[in-house]
Amino acid sequence: MEVNIERLDHVAIQVRDLERSLGFYMGTLGLRLQERTEVPERRLKKALLAVGLGRIELIEYENRPIPTADGPVAHIALEVQDIEEALAELSKEGVSLEDQKPREIGGDMKIAFLRGPDQELIELVEKP
Repeated sequence: MEVNIERLDHVAIQVRDLERSLGFYMGTLGLRLQERTEVPERRLKKALLAVGLGRIELIEYENRPIPTADGPVAHIALEVQDIEEALAELSKEGVSLEDQKPREIGGDMKIAFLRGPDQELIELVEKP
């Protein structure tokens, strides 16, 4: 049997402070808020942010430790039009850049890594 996967729906990231993370993902990265909810019985707050046809879900649990950076999600990748411009803007905003300059891979694609507010690893990708 083969499952017919249509597309990636969302990637969930557990964060310490939802407000701080929304400031980063919306303010710094320019993503758009789709939905925001609280689930009191589970003691969590969450927000869904639009990324093209996919979404990023930010989840803040009350009194639950955050997994380490070595957890099962290695990184999330976001496509940009101009990676050099994106890195310059992020640097001005004080974002922690793992790569000051993009790396070329596969001969025609450029990538660079940065860290989000909870040290989550984010890859920027520029495709031809």
